[in-house]
Amino acid sequence: MAMTASDLTYVTRMLPSDITVLVQGPTGIGKSHIAAQNAKHFGLPLIDCRLSTYQEGDMIGMPNHAVMADEDVTVFNLPSWYIKACREPCFLLLDELNRALPGVMQSAFQLVLDRQLGADKNGNAIKLHPGTRMMACINAGSEYEVNDIDPALYRRFWVTTLTPDLPSWVAWAIKNNIDPLLIDFLQQNPDHFFVDPGDTKTTGTVLPGPASWDRLNYALNYTKMGPSELAGTVAPRGFLAITHGFVGHEAGNAFANFIKTYDRALVAEDVLDSFDKKVKPILIKMSALEKAALVKKCTTHCVTNNWNRKQATNLSKFIIELPGELKVDMWNGVTQSKNVNNIRFVSKHCKNHVVDHIQIARDTQGKS
Repeated sequence: MAMTASDLTYVTRMLPSDITVLVQGPTGIGKSHIAAQNAKHFGLPLIDCRLSTYQEGDMIGMPNHAVMADEDVTVFNLPSWYIKACREPCFLLLDELNRALPGVMQSAFQLVLDRQLGADKNGNAIKLHPGTRMMACINAGSEYEVNDIDPALYRRFWVTTLTPDLPSWVAWAIKNNIDPLLIDFLQQNPDHFFVDPGDTKTTGTVLPGPASWDRLNYALNYTKMGPSELAGTVAPRGFLAITHGFVGHEAGNAFANFIKTYDRALVAEDVLDSFDKKVKPILIKMSALEKAALVKKCTTHCVTNNWNRKQATNLSKFIIELPGELKVDMWNGVTQSKNVNNIRFVSKHCKNHVVDHIQIARDTQGKS
């Protein structure tokens, strides 16, 4: 079953701690990041086990020669990450499971099924803490050099396929201070959000994905080239090189051009606080995509902010100036926000206007 990031996060938090989640999907779509989010949600330390880099000894440990000499039994010192997950609740990420060596994979399967590895000198199994949670991730697709997982082994997991989902990523990006202009670009150019490596015949090419846009945002801010700061200007030296290295030439060039022509970089506060002076004069010059992006900003703002009467009045003026479909989108966004304060204020000013428009549209369709 395929799931979006938001659905996957919601469902995995409902499962018991002893059920291991297996997430499959292309690289770079946020599988590891969801594990980190869940670890934070449960208040657990995250232990990231990149199994493709592990040797068998990294799973089962190394022989304890002192105990073996004294007790005449074979005993292994288990790795520190595993002992930590036994002593206290942790969140174990078993990443790149299907790229691991056979011996590492078999140990991982035992860990998932039995929640234990190895034994002490008395033969007692060394078990995970009951509160320790596990998530395993695999890269799926013919373009990856991976090991097959026996279908019988899938029954040891709760299994799902993660699909890249722009709305889920945007919701995450807003909460995590991703540059608003970068978010705007992806909302208006969703084809550049993710390109599946399995859908392209080009090998060795950098392709965009959720994780790469996140890393690009970090790199640009670090180099003092935040997209919002460059709006309406030609990208400075180094910008394209950095962008191409993260999301490829096609998406990178489109992003640079978007920034260059972004001289109407309006935000929700512009509509709410300065509609007559700042927004209305250029509204007629804005493209349908730019208007739709501004509508999205306003509906997002509505969810977590309480507007005053003046702001609601300005928002209502904005709605009245919008073309038909965007009127309805804006109205639906406000009413679906469940923010009673804002709904009451906006309804007072423009509910009848929107209702009249919807009725006219229905009458027109009925006659056609």
